[in-house]
Amino acid sequence: MSTSQPRTYAPRISREESERRIIEATITLLRAGDFNEVSSRKIASLAGVHAPTISRIFGSMTGLFAAVAYELAQQSLTETSSGAEVVFSQPELILRSKLVAWCLANGADPELFRTSMDSPGGQALLAWQTNVAPASFRANAALSEIFRFAFEGFAVLGTTHTFTEEQIADVLEMTRALRRALPLLERDLGWDATPGEH
Repeated sequence: MSTSQPRTYAPRISREESERRIIEATITLLRAGDFNEVSSRKIASLAGVHAPTISRIFGSMTGLFAAVAYELAQQSLTETSSGAEVVFSQPELILRSKLVAWCLANGADPELFRTSMDSPGGQALLAWQTNVAPASFRANAALSEIFRFAFEGFAVLGTTHTFTEEQIADVLEMTRALRRALPLLERDLGWDATPGEH
């Protein structure tokens, strides 16, 4: 007669729950430091799933990182509408920019990370700009892209520069001034003219 206990199994985790856990675990590990040290084994262990679950859900580590970049952008949307001061100090956007730069430097397809003004993040940035000064979509989109490029450069390369508190305050004040002056800039560029006036 056998005295062994019947085998018990952990409860099955839904795909959605596994995906959520994996993304959260990845963000935690990425925040901890060296992106090169983030492995599927470490992510799976922290998420409480089996390592093959990552490739089953995301296809690859690059696919996972693309999903993480998207999640970080989504988490930051509510903060983005609060102003430039928040955008330039927001950890989710800074981590997202660093992650995308790291993935691209390691040969990832840029299409995985492509954003546009039609995306939720692009729309939030446009809304943030439009609330300050009435201007055309063209002018708002152009200024929003300038801000995005500046922010992503700051997020990725900011640690290679020395900024004083005064310099950061000056940059933020210049940002606010550019936003307020957008209707004048638009007029100077001739972008406010209705079709056929030129």
